[in-house]
Order: sequence, then C-alpha cells, then structure tokens
Amino acid sequence: MKQKFKRVIFLANPFGYGPSSKAITIIDKLRAKWEGEVIYAASNKCLETLSPQLAKKIKVEKINDRDPYEIAGVLNSYRCSLVVVVLNKVAVETVAKNNLHCFFVDPLTYLWQNVPGSYLKANRYYYFDIFDAQEKVKTIEHSFPLSPIFGQMDSSFKVKKEKSLVLFHVGGFSNPLVEGINEFYLNILAKVVNEIKKKVVVAGGESAMDYLKGRTKHSVQLGSYSHDRFLEILSKCEHFLTTAGMAATFEAFNLRVPVFFLPSNNLSQWKQSNFFNEKAKVPKLEWNLILNRKISLDGLTEKEGIKKIRQLSKIADQSEVTVKKVVDKVKTFVNNNHRLTYQNKYLEKVGTQGTDKLVKDILKKLS
Repeated sequence: MKQKFKRVIFLANPFGYGPSSKAITIIDKLRAKWEGEVIYAASNKCLETLSPQLAKKIKVEKINDRDPYEIAGVLNSYRCSLVVVVLNKVAVETVAKNNLHCFFVDPLTYLWQNVPGSYLKANRYYYFDIFDAQEKVKTIEHSFPLSPIFGQMDSSFKVKKEKSLVLFHVGGFSNPLVEGINEFYLNILAKVVNEIKKKVVVAGGESAMDYLKGRTKHSVQLGSYSHDRFLEILSKCEHFLTTAGMAATFEAFNLRVPVFFLPSNNLSQWKQSNFFNEKAKVPKLEWNLILNRKISLDGLTEKEGIKKIRQLSKIADQSEVTVKKVVDKVKTFVNNNHRLTYQNKYLEKVGTQGTDKLVKDILKKLS
C-alpha cells in the first residue's frame, strides 16, 4: 500500500548560508504549489535567511539541527512526513533510524572522494550535476541529478542597476566545527571596504556583522539579510565580491552580476574557488598570492582547513604591505567593467531548473 504523507519536514545544516538558503528556496517554491503543512526544523543560524513573509506561511520548529535527539523529537511529533534534508549528516542518519522517507540534497558531491555512506541512507540522493559529480555517483542507483538550486528573482520584478553599488558577501561565516569566528579575516575585510570610494554593502552572518560594527566607516552598510532581501540587493549591484559559496555564486551568475572571489574562509570555498576559476573564469584572490608563498590545503579535513586559514589570516592581518595588496586587487576589480561571457556560458551549461525539478519530485511523492 502506498504511503500517504501528511506534511513535509525540511532540515538544513548551519554550515554557512549555502544549505539553509537552498532549503528556503525549495520551501518557497513548494509553498507556492502545495497547500499542505510545511515544517522547517532549524537552528537560529539556519533561520537568519528566512524572510518574515515566508515564515508566516510555514511552521518553524526551533532546534539544534546537529543534535540527533532534538531532530528525533521533531520527527516523532510529526509522523507520516516526507523529510527533505540539505547536507546534514546527523539529520539524514536520524531520519533513517526513524524509518521515515527522505530526500537528501547534496550540493558538494563533486568534492567527495567517495560519497559519505550516511547520505546514501536517504531514499533518494540528489546531487548537483556540476564539475565532475557524475563520476562520483556512477554506482549509486538511487542518485538523481539536479541543476544547482539557488534563489531567483520573480520574473515580474524589474531590476534597476544602482550605479557604483558594490556588494561584499561572506556568507554565514561562523562554522559549527570550530568555536568563534575568524576575526583576522574580518579585520582585513574592514580595511578593504573602508578604502572603496563607492557605495558599499557588506552581507553575512549576524556574528560577522556585529564584529564589523565600529570597524567600518559609517557609509558602509552592514546587514544579515533574509534571502529575498539579499537577492534584491544582489540584483542591483554592479560588482559582487564573495567567498566562494555555491548558492550566492550561481545567484550572481543568474542575475548577470560580475563575480570576484575573496580569499577562502574554509576548505570547501578553497576548492570551489578553484573549480569556478577553471570552469567559469571567475577571478579570485587566494592566500598564496596574498602571502606570496606556496600554500596547499590538500589532504586537510574541513576542521583542519579552517584552522589553517585562520593562521594565514592572522599573518596577513599583521602586515600592512599584505593588506595593501588585498586592497589594491579589490580596487582594480570594482573600478573596472567586466564581461560576463564565461559566467553566462557556464550557467547555460549547468542549467537553472534544479528547484523546479526537485519540487516536482516532492509533489509527485505527496500525490
């Protein structure tokens, strides 16, 4: 007998803004097409990008989304649910233990030497069909390709570029694998934005924005924005400088905004900046160029990579010559116009229908 689902539960991962922004994008699209109950079980970190408008249309359960007992508590409170998990190992393991049907979304398949076994406990494993991801899933029978999932402006929204608007973006910035934030990195960023003679907006997690207050000049606008508001600002800017997160990068591609990668703040960003630089010619500024030394993060775990980058950030922050090098590179980018040929070609190649495809599969399962 076919199982009848009464609701959909979404769980993300407080690892930067990528997983939560993807979950919110899927929720928003599903909510527009289905009137059933939608639950977002999330920590405060994963709620930072949820707009008040969308929050009113769903049910939010505040939990520690890396605690299996709190996750299980939500699952047991809402039986007969279809569960959608975005890049959360603890969540998918807990869902499997509770014998609930699960769709798992993995944007980082191309990074794995072998796809983590926990992820494959889901009934359907969705991977982003980018870079060499197909090679990693050849033997996984319940894997399904997706174009990247990222927020898109409503087609009725008329975008007007704001001359001389520069958007800096550092994502969620805090990381559950380590305590605190990379203050040395933010010190460098503050010195950079204070030298830009244009309208500057800096977007990122609340902890990062709180740290930058008082360190940036008054004309610099700091904000931890909902996903909708972030997209609106992004659509209007002339230049976008960001750590190499996937969602924000593809959103800028889609909105035809030139992208520049700031130095990586974690291992995933370091790898992604290399991939995007190779495939879409996105210019980047990495630690080896900044410090003028050979630097490799190969073989490090994510946690080890974060600690290594904090060490590099500290060295850079303590050198006026090094900081000036970063300032000069950024100035060169924001003071010039840039062709989008390679960004456009790569976006055309990977496609933009990932959200639609996944929501279609969810609705099929609910019917």
